[in-house]
Amino acid sequence: MAAPSAPEAPAQAPAPVDIPPPAPTGEQYEADLLKRKKTFSWKTFGGDGFLVSVAVHVLLLILGLFWIISKYVPEEKKPDPEVFATGAGGGQKGEKAKSFEHKLKSRQVNLVKSPSRIVSKSANASVTLPSTPATNTASFASGLSAGGMSKGSGGGSGGGEGTGIGIGKGGGRNFVSLFGAKGLGSTGLPGTFYDLKQFADGKPTPMASGEGAYFEFLRTFVKSWDTRMLSRYFKSEQSLNAAHIFIRMISSSEAPAAFEVADRVKPTNWLVVYEGKVIAPFTGTLRLWGIGDQFLFVNWDRANVLDSGYFLATVPPPGNGRGYTKPVLGTEDVLNQGVHFTDNPAKVPYRASRWFEVVKGREYEIKIAIGDTGGVTSAHLLWEKQVPTTRGKGDGVMRVFRMSPDSLPEAIRTPVTHRGKSYKNGGADIDVEFDSPIWYVKQTRRVIR
Repeated sequence: MAAPSAPEAPAQAPAPVDIPPPAPTGEQYEADLLKRKKTFSWKTFGGDGFLVSVAVHVLLLILGLFWIISKYVPEEKKPDPEVFATGAGGGQKGEKAKSFEHKLKSRQVNLVKSPSRIVSKSANASVTLPSTPATNTASFASGLSAGGMSKGSGGGSGGGEGTGIGIGKGGGRNFVSLFGAKGLGSTGLPGTFYDLKQFADGKPTPMASGEGAYFEFLRTFVKSWDTRMLSRYFKSEQSLNAAHIFIRMISSSEAPAAFEVADRVKPTNWLVVYEGKVIAPFTGTLRLWGIGDQFLFVNWDRANVLDSGYFLATVPPPGNGRGYTKPVLGTEDVLNQGVHFTDNPAKVPYRASRWFEVVKGREYEIKIAIGDTGGVTSAHLLWEKQVPTTRGKGDGVMRVFRMSPDSLPEAIRTPVTHRGKSYKNGGADIDVEFDSPIWYVKQTRRVIR
C-alpha cells in the first residue's frame, strides 16, 4: 500500500505593494478642503517680519517729524544787540524791513587809512580839495574826494532804500559813485569808460603823448557818434548806470577808479560815453544847460544840442572854452555866475542848448560824452522849462537831469572850498533843483545767443 504523501505547504501571500490611495473625491472632500482654507496660520502669514517692518517705519516717521520741526519752525527769540534792521521799502514793493546779523569782532581794526590831501595835478588848475576826515570804522564817508557817496541807510538785496555803497534798493548795488552805480538793482543811463591812450591790446596810441590828438579825436567822434570808432581802444569791462550827470569837482583819477580800471589806466585823456533812451516826464519845451571839465557833449534825438566846457568840440581849433563868446550849436545863451573855480568865472560859462519840445511818456534817444586830460574833473547837466506864455524865455529853474528815482548823494549838495572861497552845491555855485522830475531810462532786454 502506498504511503500517504505529505500535505502541501500553504502558498505564501505576496508582499504588500505601497499603492497610494485613490484621490479623494466627492462632496465630503470639498467640505474638508474648504474648512482647511478658513484656518489662519500666523507663521504662514509671516507675522514676525511684518511686526519688524512696522516698527522700523514708525521709527523713521518719528525721526522725520523731528527733522521737519527743527528745520522749518525756528525758535522764537529776541534779537540780540548784534542785529540791525534796514530801512523800510526796497525791492519787494515796500515790504517791512528785514534784519541782518552783523557780527562784531572783539577788536575793531582800522579799516580806513588817513586820507591824504588831494591836489590838482594840473599846473593851470591849482585846486585843492578838503581832506576827508579819518575814520576807524567801515562806514562810508560822504565823499569829498571820491565819487562813491553813501548815506549808510541802504538795504540789502530787496532791503531798504538808500544811496549807500554795498546794500542797495531792490536787488542791491554793490558800488555807487558819481559816475554811476553797478549791480542788478541799479537803474540809470548805461555808461562805458574808454582810455584813448592805449589800444585794446595795451599798446600806446598817438593820444598818449599829449592833448592835441585827443581833442582832434573827440571832434571827429561827436560828429557821428559811431561807437565803432572806439572799438580799437581800451574799454572797461564794468559799465555803470548813471542816475544823473552832476559830478562835483573831484580828482580825475576817480573816473578809472569808479570803472575798476585804475590799476591799468592813468587818469589822463579818458572818455566816458553814456547812451540810451529816456522817457519824458512832461509835455512842453525845454533846453539843456551844462558845463564840463574838460568837456561835456550831448546828442538829443540824433542831433547834437550841447557843447560846453574848457574844450569845445564844435569850434575851430584849439577849441578852448575860456573866453570863447561866439554862439555854440546855435545858441548865444550863457550863464556866467559861479562857474567851476576859474579865476574869472565868465571865462568858462554854463552854456545852453537850443529849445526843443517833448511829449510826456514818449521815448527820446540821448547820448552824453564827458572826458578829461587830467588833474581835476567835473560835469553838470541841468535842464530848464520854457515859460509857455513867453516864447524863448525859461522859467529860470535849473533842474538836475535825473534818470533814476534813487536818492541823490549828499556830497553833490555840499559846498566846495577853493582858494578860501566856498562854492555851494558841489561847486556849481548856482541855485539847483535837486528833487526834479525823473527822466526814466527805458530798460532794454539783452538777448543771449
